[in-house]
Amino acid sequence: MEQLADLGDRHLALFSHQPFFIDEPDPLELSYWTVDPEGREGLRFLMEHPNLRMIASGHLHQQRAREYGRTGLIWCPSIAFTTREELVPEMGGQRQVGYLEHMFEDDGTVATRMCTHPGFENSHLDDVIKVVYPFAG
Repeated sequence: MEQLADLGDRHLALFSHQPFFIDEPDPLELSYWTVDPEGREGLRFLMEHPNLRMIASGHLHQQRAREYGRTGLIWCPSIAFTTREELVPEMGGQRQVGYLEHMFEDDGTVATRMCTHPGFENSHLDDVIKVVYPFAG
């Protein structure tokens, strides 16, 4: 908390495994896809911080960029595999294996670039589930 008080005119970026929310922080319903609503409410002071410029997350194995106010909501894909709609519903993301590169500017803007590698294969979880999770049913 004291670090936030000492931010001055510096900007803030948050990184979380799961997205804080899909499109809007409310309603507060429990979802496998996002941070638990109780936990998210405990972080609302961060989500509403005036210096916050980006919340970056993964978990959904999709790349997506949206804005919530002046904050970028950036989902990072996986470098291992993506998912089909039967497993992860359509949420407006790009299902492409890769990674993101974030460039932070002094004025608070964040530019994000989707990166791939020629050696990356756009496999799907259901194609490799026995390799990734050998004890899965």
